[in-house]
Amino acid sequence: PVNYRKIHQDILDNIFKGYNIDYSKIENQLFETDKEFSIPRLDEENSQKIREEFTQSKLLKDSSKTELTIKDIETVVRSVSKMQGMRYHFSEKYPDGKDVLYKKCYNIANPASDVPIPDILEGETDGLESYCLQYDNTYGDTRYKLNYYKRNGILYCTFLNQKSMGLLGIDAVKPESMRINIISADCGEYIFLYMSCDVNSQKIPLFNVRKKIAESMQDRMDAIYRWFLLQFK
Repeated sequence: PVNYRKIHQDILDNIFKGYNIDYSKIENQLFETDKEFSIPRLDEENSQKIREEFTQSKLLKDSSKTELTIKDIETVVRSVSKMQGMRYHFSEKYPDGKDVLYKKCYNIANPASDVPIPDILEGETDGLESYCLQYDNTYGDTRYKLNYYKRNGILYCTFLNQKSMGLLGIDAVKPESMRINIISADCGEYIFLYMSCDVNSQKIPLFNVRKKIAESMQDRMDAIYRWFLLQFK
């Protein structure tokens, strides 16, 4: 079996090489699961592109801010309601995205609630736990538990699904079987951002469900990445 924990570690070790940053404090949260997960990989060309786009000067172009701090990143990842209306399916024909990914997106008090509550922007980020509802263009009504960790200037946020996610009339992803990981760190001139979507989906060869899930999750990572770039304008 593929050791996905080692893949995550190798990616992070390689990216943090050369920076005096220790992410070992959040390692247990990041690698807490032993489930079989699929992880999108970055090739060298895309890695360089992302590195260039996440320089302070590029992020702050046309912005009233003069510098970014990890506190600014915290505000972005805690501003759940701002994800509502996020677009995806980008192409040359649709540079701003063809479709709306999240028709609704807001915090809720618990996984069973439908009532919106304000974004939780006050108080400590480290140890924060909350829940959100997202009405996804493909999966419909989805609920997530959000956990935030902050250690030594590194921020880690994870979204874990709380209900089954359907595809082609099938419960393709069981509760607590999909995790979106976001890690960010202030590296001086660069803002480091690492994202992955780890999914343990049903294996149904007839419909090739796992392939469809992997493709849809890659679309979501692309959309979140692009959305993140816009938040400082």
